Amino acid sequence: MSGMAITSLVLSIIGIVGSWMPILNNAAFVFAVLGFIFAIIALISMRKKNIGGKGLAIAGLVLSILGVVIVLYTQSMYANAWHKAFNDVSNASPQSQQNATSGASSSSSAASSNSKDAQSATNALAAAAAVSKAQKEAASKAKYSVSVDSMAKTQTYDHKPAIAVTYTWKNVGTSTSSFSTTFSARAYQNGVELHHSYKTGITNNEHTQVKPDASLQVVEMYELNDNSEVTVEVTPWINFNGDKGVITSKKFPVA
Repeated sequence: MSGMAITSLVLSIIGIVGSWMPILNNAAFVFAVLGFIFAIIALISMRKKNIGGKGLAIAGLVLSILGVVIVLYTQSMYANAWHKAFNDVSNASPQSQQNATSGASSSSSAASSNSKDAQSATNALAAAAAVSKAQKEAASKAKYSVSVDSMAKTQTYDHKPAIAVTYTWKNVGTSTSSFSTTFSARAYQNGVELHHSYKTGITNNEHTQVKPDASLQVVEMYELNDNSEVTVEVTPWINFNGDKGVITSKKFPVA
């Protein structure tokens, strides 16, 4: 049995496992490349010597190539998502600074003109800040176009009760993106998040790339915990506002 072939298979498996993980997939890329090199060396040595393990070497070769391809794909996907998030934050900052400066100037003028109106100026500033915050949240939601359309009961691949939720989204950005790198779609029962699931025959196209101004329907499955009501929520993929960052939500009866 060839030690090179075994080493190649082990390194390639590590590369495949880590290829989907952000940051860690850099190391996975190295493991996959090493697995490819060891597989080639093992196959060459087997042609010169009567050593077993050709199947392991071929498996290591195939898995290493697959690992490299997955790493390159996920790196591109994560890079697009971070670039989109950075642009959103950068575009929101100038408007926030302008609102803060305007509010501070108004309160300063009111306080200097009449000390009796200081409390009124404070109240006005607080109201202006609340309006500015509401406008900012509304502007943030306007950057996304997504709806929760429908829910259907089904079963998972291992025959457990599940639901299939249909979403429709439109790419209102300036670059090509996908549903999975733009939104985070979650389902809850009794306040507990449901696990995503899959089933043969249901198109899982959340990774499909969509050009600007184009729309796509996406179906995602969730494994049910019981027959209680399901709440579906959609937030931006990168969300720093917790529950306030929910773009849209909908409730569905299960029983």
